[in-house]
Amino acid sequence: MATNRGYGPKIKAAVYGIYGGTLSDPPPCFRCGMPAESVDHIIAHALGGTDDLENLRPACLSCNSKDGARLGAALKKRKLPHSDTTGRPNQLPKSRPIPKPSPDFFSDPLEAPAHPLKKIPQKVPETARNSAAADLPAIMGHDLPRLATPDPGGPTDGPLLQQLAERLGIELMPWQIYAAERLLRPGVRTALVSVARQNGKSYLLRLLAIHWLTHRAAEKGPQTVVLAANSRNLAVDQWAAIVRIFEERYEGAVEKVSRGAGRERLTLVDGSIFEPVAASDSIHGKSVDLFLCDEIWDMKASVIDDGILPTTIARPEPLVAMFSTAGDENSHAMRAWRERGIADIDAGTAGSHLFLEWSPPDEADENLPETWAYGNPGLGRTVPLAALEAASQRPNRQAFLRAHLNKWVQFVDPWLPVGLWPKLQSEPADKDFDTNRPTVTAVEQDKTTGGFAIVTARNLHSGRVHVTAYAVQREPELWAELKPRVDAGETVLLPPLFPARAAYDLPDTVRVVGDRELRGWAAFVEQAILTGIVSHAGDVQLAEQLGRTTSRVRDGGLAIGTAVPGASVHAVRAMVWAVAEATKLQKPAPAPVIAFG
Repeated sequence: MATNRGYGPKIKAAVYGIYGGTLSDPPPCFRCGMPAESVDHIIAHALGGTDDLENLRPACLSCNSKDGARLGAALKKRKLPHSDTTGRPNQLPKSRPIPKPSPDFFSDPLEAPAHPLKKIPQKVPETARNSAAADLPAIMGHDLPRLATPDPGGPTDGPLLQQLAERLGIELMPWQIYAAERLLRPGVRTALVSVARQNGKSYLLRLLAIHWLTHRAAEKGPQTVVLAANSRNLAVDQWAAIVRIFEERYEGAVEKVSRGAGRERLTLVDGSIFEPVAASDSIHGKSVDLFLCDEIWDMKASVIDDGILPTTIARPEPLVAMFSTAGDENSHAMRAWRERGIADIDAGTAGSHLFLEWSPPDEADENLPETWAYGNPGLGRTVPLAALEAASQRPNRQAFLRAHLNKWVQFVDPWLPVGLWPKLQSEPADKDFDTNRPTVTAVEQDKTTGGFAIVTARNLHSGRVHVTAYAVQREPELWAELKPRVDAGETVLLPPLFPARAAYDLPDTVRVVGDRELRGWAAFVEQAILTGIVSHAGDVQLAEQLGRTTSRVRDGGLAIGTAVPGASVHAVRAMVWAVAEATKLQKPAPAPVIAFG
């Protein structure tokens, strides 16, 4: 290991400085946390590592020596090239150049953002634009996602992944760098990253796998990485691309590659394993450190909930990283994880689930290139504007919206006019609220995920009603949230059967509402919104659900719902109840009973 190479104080000082220390005040050892006394390789020479500064880290003498002994034993057991007296492998001298990969390195038939051996350009050259795009404006994709769960900050291995990409000849785009920093923060156990096609998410997925099998394995011990996709062919293609990298760049690290159909597996000399599976395969019996899921929009919820997630439960620092374009009416699993992320955004909480989505807002004009930039962070770098212009002219409009704008397809006739709700957002001050009029809180449950929407309507001195909304996932949390409101005498509206489940006695200010009230009040609330009586705080979950809400006349009233199977508009239902009660709208009389005969 590095202790045998006689690194002088200059190199040690440079490495210590990278990790925030000096020779007189050394940083902690990467493994035990004691003050560093030496420099160690992240990827050992015997496994194809280099002496570059980014491949060195601080270590105490004890941990450095133990790592060297462990690696030597592994090499001897597997009959790989032994080291000479200088500590350098006979067949892998210090100056050995890294062999160039084959032309199909990092090839991807579904996503080929750039030539694999060239750096990704920051702008598409003018000469690369065809005549059809000559008059199109120069527009760059958005580097940051439109929707993102709160960032807790703190340490991240994102820079290490970026250095890995540079060693492989890949220049990451800003959106990939941002996503990597968020994905590799401690405490993230599940993640959903959603971006339009052809923007380079496959690059990020592959780099995560390599990072786990190299740096994370060197730091934490042997790792098990599994890659699942909506089809076996896609999973195997991704797996094979990563295997080629190890065979060409880290040849000394590979113990065995099994390529038999259904038995594909990469085994490394340190005991790490990497294998592909299809989303329909049986995933039971595995214990996985990193589970990568490609195109989750086409995966069943049972595969993720009953198959993938249980495999990581016993691992100390696992990650289930899900990547996908937007879903359709059958994407129940993706919708559930997306809704969880949106709930965390509204609550302002940074939990163990990370959600990042590059997508346009509902009110944006889908025909404008400025809108396309929201869902295509690679626009102007890897995605030519002319290509999107051509795709937008194809007959299948829904396919364009989902695949190239990363937009969940909404409806031709939504309940509210497109673009109206964002215009009603405001931030009133405390003095603007009319404390002489009661606050109304309404609750509704998502029948799909079991979560709860809590919507509050408060009157303003101006005569408007201000709406806020957030979500909780478990029923004990719901009753804990409602307790202060109930004790304060606020009006609380609950769905049928809820009062019987209460964790405490409920006063008369708590009432039951249901579908009858919803049908009777929805038209009144619609007019209140259209005339500007309602304002809101910009809560994401409510806005997203309003975008897929439809309405139709039924039983003498206005029924609201959604045409998307499995989707929920429970926050919208709660909003109708709360606004109607807060504005004291005239309650409809029961429909008359008509006798025949």
